[in-house]
Amino acid sequence: MSRWWLALLGVGALGVGVWRVVLPRAWSSPAREPVSLELEPVQEPIEPPERVAVTRGGRAFVIEKLYRYEHSGEVLSATAYDVAWTNEFFDVDVGTIWGPTREALKQRFTFQQMGRFLFWRTDSMPTEEERLDVTRHIANNHLIPAEGSTHLARAVRFIREGDVVRIKGSLVRILDEGGGVLATSSVVRDDTGAGACEIVWVDELQIGSRVFR
Repeated sequence: MSRWWLALLGVGALGVGVWRVVLPRAWSSPAREPVSLELEPVQEPIEPPERVAVTRGGRAFVIEKLYRYEHSGEVLSATAYDVAWTNEFFDVDVGTIWGPTREALKQRFTFQQMGRFLFWRTDSMPTEEERLDVTRHIANNHLIPAEGSTHLARAVRFIREGDVVRIKGSLVRILDEGGGVLATSSVVRDDTGAGACEIVWVDELQIGSRVFR
């Protein structure tokens, strides 16, 4: 291999190192405690729902915060949609898995994110118990960084497969200017199909030992 190519590879590796190590430290603070992968998501109703007016592309929208939400998990996949399947609010989807059986589930099933969904598959028919376990312990999270936080806007795109994360914020409903419902978060853990994804307004994100706000 020529010295020219070695130099290019060295520059590329340095760039990855800066992106993965140096810059996140500048945007974040040390976590007080490690992410626990055993905990179930916690959600508490917000009554009445808190409403936040936002503007995207010159259009007015309203975010209704329905539940306070905190969720910890291991990242199965993370996808940024910059060309296809884009959205005014959430261009980053993060698939997560958690709970005491997560290692067994990762051995039994394979997972793939595609078209704003998180899919699982297995080579043999799962039992009803296995199907319920995997359904209740994976999530496809559509992430909306809190308005005005450039650190969070960058951090959600920094998430990678294998990371352990803690997502803290609210499950939300998105309304247009006239009050029409455009999208509503799932608020249960055992639903499937369209409407089963969590739409999360992110106030705080922990990736490993670093916290972004």
